[in-house]
Amino acid sequence: MATIYVLEYGSYLKVQHQKFQVLQQKKLLFQVPVREVTNIILFGYCHLSHGAVQTALFRKIPIIYYSSQGYYLGCLESKTQSKVTYLTEQVRRAENENFVRQQAEIIVRAKLRNARILLMRINRRRPNEVTNKTITELKKIIKCLDVHPPLASLRGYEGKGARIYFQGLSKLFKGEFSFNQRTLRPPKDPINSLLGFGYTLLCQELISTIQLAGLHTDYGNLHTPRNHHPALVLDLMEEFRAQIVDSLIVYFVNKKIFSQEDFTLPDEKGAVYLKQESLKKFLKYWSEKLSTELTHPPTQRKVTLRTCLKLQVKEYISCLMGKSENYQPMLWQK
Repeated sequence: MATIYVLEYGSYLKVQHQKFQVLQQKKLLFQVPVREVTNIILFGYCHLSHGAVQTALFRKIPIIYYSSQGYYLGCLESKTQSKVTYLTEQVRRAENENFVRQQAEIIVRAKLRNARILLMRINRRRPNEVTNKTITELKKIIKCLDVHPPLASLRGYEGKGARIYFQGLSKLFKGEFSFNQRTLRPPKDPINSLLGFGYTLLCQELISTIQLAGLHTDYGNLHTPRNHHPALVLDLMEEFRAQIVDSLIVYFVNKKIFSQEDFTLPDEKGAVYLKQESLKKFLKYWSEKLSTELTHPPTQRKVTLRTCLKLQVKEYISCLMGKSENYQPMLWQK
């Protein structure tokens, strides 16, 4: 299955002979059979034919819009197909404080554990005192979860762990880019820009996967449900942030895949973004990353990372519907 990325300025997406075709100045750039497409992602100034929109809506393929700098703008999709049985159970479970707290604890533990393992892996090659201390501090925070703290405390531990983690991660980057702290909106340096774009892509990948499975995106556990806030998506992202995004960004920086020339100069808000032509390079590595094969611990199947996302959504459904007592997260092996 494929995600179509359209980046070229003025590109035109149409359907012909049951294939999505991308053209620029009437020249065919590439084509993909409609049956193989799961997402269409457009960057900057692109055109779609009426037939392409109709086909995407009919086949429930979301059309996702980003700015030319990789900033998420919105999504065009058919009516969300949440299964009534799942939605009913999501609402019921959201009112069960014990269920919400238990799953939130599992999510925080998985996030911090996977983050710590990434630091340990990279630090073996380039050990430093700050990262060593971070690894120790994260272990202490994870230990605090053994007393099964209330939900508010869990969120506090998650926030504290994330701040400490990025301090340790900052010392593992080498080369021309510096990284002092995580800045979200706007990203103030190239590393933050890369991290933010990676998290946005991961979020959108999970949104599509969760909706396709029939779940509602807004009923989560660790993240508070509220309007226009995909709490479940953010919950299931946590265990994958270090595995998929952070490890890729460390690779980008330390292997000098990107240089200063790949980024815009700071705007009036100090924001730094990838240039549009450099997004294509990021997406090439992103697709390769999601195609990486590994053993999925809960099932012991050798699958791609993209399939791992789908299997974890199924794990959550199993927990939601009472087939398993608790959610079983994707834990990275040491």
